[in-house]
Amino acid sequence: MSVFASRLQQLNASAPVPARFVFVPYDQLTAAIGPLSRAAPEALGIVLVECPEKARKRPYHQQKLALVLTNLRHFALEQAALGRRVVHLVATGDYASALRPFAASTGPLLCMTPAERELRVDLQPLVADGLLEFVPHEGWLSTDDDFAHASKDGAAPWRMDAFYRHLRQRTGILMERGKPVGGKYSHDVDNRLAWHGDPPAPAAPRFVVDDITDEADR
Repeated sequence: MSVFASRLQQLNASAPVPARFVFVPYDQLTAAIGPLSRAAPEALGIVLVECPEKARKRPYHQQKLALVLTNLRHFALEQAALGRRVVHLVATGDYASALRPFAASTGPLLCMTPAERELRVDLQPLVADGLLEFVPHEGWLSTDDDFAHASKDGAAPWRMDAFYRHLRQRTGILMERGKPVGGKYSHDVDNRLAWHGDPPAPAAPRFVVDDITDEADR
């Protein structure tokens, strides 16, 4: 048994079985927003999925894969240490095939709507069968309606500058007294200028390699 699996098993031993579980995708690893932010550890469990098939679909950078995997495993241990039941699944196919038997035995899962279209499509059969319930993703400021309203008559051409203008006007972000901070909505022209080293580039982030990270990197 791996170091991660052993630690998770030990932490889960004393955690109660909750009435419901939430599926947390690889890009939603936080309990600060969404259903987890409002539920006591004993009331809502977590199910996480490692999907080797997804990693094989494209030539992902190996360091990126290791970072995603170690983030998921550390999140699992952090939440389990709080007394929350955490179920870790390793998919032999796609995400839906891993979650289907689990949801069938525990009841419908919750999930904040995935930002990635590919994952939404993968999970849609579970939604159709009543085994998964999508709830709004609380990590996003914009909606599909914002994108549609930012274009003329909700149709092409799609322009990001129009979308930014609409969103800033609606939310008040980077706005002062109804006008854009800096006097204009777009600084694309400035962004195209060459960088000559000023300001200096930030230092590259470094991460401590522990047992869990080492396993993920193999």
